[in-house]
Amino acid sequence: DEFVVLRPETSAAQACLVSGRILQALSGQPIDEHGIVSATFGVATTDDDGSQIDQDELLRRADHALLCGKRAGKGRVLHFDDCPVALPEK
Repeated sequence: DEFVVLRPETSAAQACLVSGRILQALSGQPIDEHGIVSATFGVATTDDDGSQIDQDELLRRADHALLCGKRAGKGRVLHFDDCPVALPEK
């Protein structure tokens, strides 16, 4: 399952910190007889230079960061700017 958390007026550092706290709270929690919770967070923020991106692009970047994080190994927080793989063209 995938979920979105929106935090207006939040810096990249703050968004990663909050995501890390959620990850810590969730990780290792039991899920009935099916195992334990694991999570990976893809974080994207509007550009620090003040330019705006639309919500579709923001979600696209977050999804890309999530996929990069999963490829690097589950149980982590990865910001879009730290993805080792470039975002594919639309």
